Formats: sequence, C-alpha cells, structure tokens
Amino acid sequence: MFEGRLYGIDRTDFASVGFFREDFAQQSLGALMNALALKRDGVIVSEEVLAGTGLQIGDTIPLGGLDPTGSATTSFTIVGTVRYFPTAYPSRGAVFVANLDYIFERLGGEVPYNVWSSVAEGADTEEILEDLDRIGYRVLAYDDARAAIAEAQRNPDRTGLFGFLSVGFLITIGLSMLAQIIYALLSFRRRFILFGMVRAIGLSKAQLALSLSSELALMTTVGIGLGLYVGLVASRMFIPFLQMGYSEAALVPPFMVTIAWSDVAKAVAAMLVTSLATTAGVIAFLSRIRVFEALKMGEALT
Repeated sequence: MFEGRLYGIDRTDFASVGFFREDFAQQSLGALMNALALKRDGVIVSEEVLAGTGLQIGDTIPLGGLDPTGSATTSFTIVGTVRYFPTAYPSRGAVFVANLDYIFERLGGEVPYNVWSSVAEGADTEEILEDLDRIGYRVLAYDDARAAIAEAQRNPDRTGLFGFLSVGFLITIGLSMLAQIIYALLSFRRRFILFGMVRAIGLSKAQLALSLSSELALMTTVGIGLGLYVGLVASRMFIPFLQMGYSEAALVPPFMVTIAWSDVAKAVAAMLVTSLATTAGVIAFLSRIRVFEALKMGEALT
C-alpha cells in the first residue's frame, strides 16, 4: 500500500510548461508523454512503487481516493516511472501522473484543479487574473513562480555560495597566469649561460626560439589538460556537498553539476594569451643575447 499524490496533466502542453531534468527519470520527458498518449488510462509512477510492489510496466494498478467521498478505486496501466517530479517531495509519498481527461472521465466531470501556466517575460500577474476572470475562469489562489525565483536569488546563502565560487575561479586563473610568467622568466635567467653556449656552437636564434616556444607550448597544453581533468573530477565529487538548506524544497532535487563551458573557454583563452605573450617576451630577450657575455659569465661562475 502506497500513499501519494496523483497529478493529472495535459500531455500535449506539459512539456512546454513543466520543469523536467534528465535525472528525473530514466526515460526522456517526450518518451513519457508519448507513453501517456498511447494509453488513455496510463499512469507514470514513482520508481519505489515498482520496487515495493513487484509490478512492472504494462501492469494494472488500482488507485483509490480520486473521489474523497467514496471508497471506489480506479484502474490505471503503468506506462513509465519517474524519480522526481515537479512540486513532488519524498515526504509526501509516491507520485502518480496520469491523463487529466481520463481522471475527469472517471470522476464524472471536472472538479477544481491547479493549473501550471507559462507566461511571457514581463507579463503582469494581476492583468492575467483579470483576463481569466473575464473569460469565465475563477482563480481561487495563485503562486507567482517569478517572484519566488527572484526572492531565492536574493537569498544570502545563494549569493555567498556563488560569490565564493566566482572569486575562487578568478583567483585560480590569476595565479595560474602569474605562475606561468614567473616560470618563464626564472627559467630564462637560470639557463642564460646555456643559451649562450648553444648559440656559440652554431644554433641559430630561430632554432633556439622554436625550441623554447615548443617547451612553453607543451607546458601550457599539459597544464590546461590536467587542470581541466582535475577540475571536472573535483566538481562532480564535491559540488553536490555544497547543497544547503533547511527545507525539503531546498534539498530536492539534488544538485546537478553543470559545467559552464563558456567560462572554461574564457579561462583557457586567458592562459593561451598569457602563454603567447610570455613566449613573445622570451623570444625578444633571446634576440638580445650576446654570446660573449654569456660565455664570460659562465667562465666567471666556473
């Protein structure tokens, strides 16, 4: 016996209104809606319903409580499963999603129900309510998701978390660029005598510049590749633990790690620009090397 909530939906419009992530179900939203379209009495149930009852997709499941004044049950055919569903939380029991028309048919007519509506950007809520009342739809209560989202975005916890991540991202890029510049300069100073010696034995400036440029390019490429790999692995391992909240709505559904590839591209571009600038600077220094000075300095050091 499972207690839960039955959602009646219009399968043709739900996809354009309801929020649905790829981790909400094993099947895509389109596949689930198509399954409901093929079965008028179809129902999508929580995964735990199948696990707890031993039923399978295609089996019939009786649901009671559609009519709160009676004890009759209504038979539905299981056509799919979901792990999460919009506005449904584990503490409220299992989830059942069926065709709204079929539910009204079994009840013998329409009853008051909730409507999820997608509105245009900047639309006025009061005007929408007035227009609905004018055409005969009586709205008993409403919730404005846009206002709720705006309030959530002003939440200090959210601001602090995103600020922490943004500052960390910028500091990491800055330190990486600084480390690359310092490495190139110190490497040049440390190998100044070596550069003079290879020039003295016949290596041209172009060959020396190519050798050093290849070294810096390899270092940059390997660094970016390893950094991306470690960053992606660390993100998928640790970011889910940053989900904080004091209500079920703040913790369900769990964080889904989404990589901001546009920001990653900017970071990679910054590193490449730094590498090119550093390489150009080192080549400029190489062009000014006086072989006899490097050799004299080597003699003095020995």
